[in-house]
Amino acid sequence: MTEQAVAAEADVLAVDVRFMGDLPAVVGRRKLQVELPAGCTVGDLLASLSERYGEAFSSRVFAGPCSSAARTSWTKTVWPRNWEMARSR
Repeated sequence: MTEQAVAAEADVLAVDVRFMGDLPAVVGRRKLQVELPAGCTVGDLLASLSERYGEAFSSRVFAGPCSSAARTSWTKTVWPRNWEMARSR
């Protein structure tokens, strides 16, 4: 692998997403891998998924008792390099 290819790969995060509840029916699958730029936030991932799957997705993810202050806090979380959302056992 060339030095440029290694640098380009380091600038992209492959995020494995597992959908729960009724979201698999909305998106048509239980698992998905999304590639996002390094340094992205949880909010960036959710925005990408909302754009891809529309109102049916966003109305389920962003509805509920969570206060806007709490939602703002976790959507600004930045994933460090080599971070795993869920580990297979």
